Amino acid sequence: MLTDEFCIQVDFLWKNKEIKKVTAIEMESYAVMAAASSYNIYCAVIKSVCDLGDKNKSDNIQNYCAYASASVAIKFIAEKMHSLS
Repeated sequence: MLTDEFCIQVDFLWKNKEIKKVTAIEMESYAVMAAASSYNIYCAVIKSVCDLGDKNKSDNIQNYCAYASASVAIKFIAEKMHSLS
């Protein structure tokens, strides 16, 4: 999966055959991170992939992926708060 500023370079890299196997491009998280960065705000994005975005797309595991992301976020926040005390 590609994310961050690398998404901006995808078209160039694709044309020059520097990308051998890309399965996903994630741009929404980059936008959140770029906005936070422009205001010097620390930010973390935790996200699950729940489909391949192809003709077989299904929402069957969307709830599980949301649960998994939330669980990781809760653990991350709890550990960071514990380290601050």
